[in-house]
Amino acid sequence: MWQKRIVLLFRGIAAAREAFYTGASELDIALAFQQACQQPEEQLAFASIIGINEHAGILHYSGRDTNRITADKRHSLLIDAGATYNGYAADTCRTYAYREGLYAEMISALDTVQQTIVKALRVGAQYIDNHILAMHQLAGLLKEFQIINLEPDSAVELDLIKYFMPHNVSHFLGLQVHDVGGNQADISGTLIDSNEPKHKMRRVIEANQILTVEPGIYFIDILLKSLAQSEHRNVIGWDRIEQLKPYGGMRIEDNILITTDGPVNLTRQAFKEIL
Repeated sequence: MWQKRIVLLFRGIAAAREAFYTGASELDIALAFQQACQQPEEQLAFASIIGINEHAGILHYSGRDTNRITADKRHSLLIDAGATYNGYAADTCRTYAYREGLYAEMISALDTVQQTIVKALRVGAQYIDNHILAMHQLAGLLKEFQIINLEPDSAVELDLIKYFMPHNVSHFLGLQVHDVGGNQADISGTLIDSNEPKHKMRRVIEANQILTVEPGIYFIDILLKSLAQSEHRNVIGWDRIEQLKPYGGMRIEDNILITTDGPVNLTRQAFKEIL
């Protein structure tokens, strides 16, 4: 069942990608996705996020906002979308560069980071530890591409990553696309007592859980303005940020099944079936 809905989803993403490269508007890309999935918008897991260029940096750029006008210049496409099957939701995100260059290289590096985070998921570990790993991995990426001028450990200690990824790395997936239970201590719904209320996933990793892994890097004006006014402004590569702002951002998201033998990447398994 999980594979079925992700196969449907990938067909939609492949159609959306093709529409982007052939000059379609955001609305046309959204419609191409639905046509390939054979699901009207009300049957999708959520309103598709289709962002071209700077819109790729808007975290919840829903179908209500999609631009009907074709972009004169295109740099990037972010598609975060979900199909459903028998009432269960899939949720996958991919980012595409219109041409080779710095942004395309960053997408490739983010893909490596994302797979490193996935491979670290183990039964009995804490999700918060996986989040910390993600912060260090993203800090390394930001330094590699000269966006920050600090060693990763220092960047994480100073909490600089929040200016470039202001969301959680994972959430549960099931009947709801943001399924409940990430902070439940037991089946009765008792909440885990924690000093980290911002984290949506504070449970111990257990077999048969299904969740997303979705690191991202974004160039969002309001966050960058706050960073520019902070004491950390002198360790930021502002020239590189200006170079990347027209691309908006990037995110890569897969759906993961936790097993006692390790994580199973349902998204990439399904993608291989129809490539």
